[in-house]
Amino acid sequence: MASYPGYRELATGAIASGGVRVLNDDLVSAHRVPRAVIDKVAHEEQVELQRRERAYRNGRAPVELVRDLLDGAAQTVSRTR
Repeated sequence: MASYPGYRELATGAIASGGVRVLNDDLVSAHRVPRAVIDKVAHEEQVELQRRERAYRNGRAPVELVRDLLDGAAQTVSRTR
């Protein structure tokens, strides 16, 4: 997400589907990254994330991982009995 000025690879946070946003508070604080910069970059990255999701999913709904994991676990348990 937001990066230290001049060091794009040094991430101060990350975003994910569903509005997930995580910040490295220590890095943000240590380098005094302004909230406005974080918000601007987060918005830009969110737009790109949505574009990629549309392109990769090609109209398909997101996979419900929790449901799929539970279904797989249930099938494994029923096979071992």
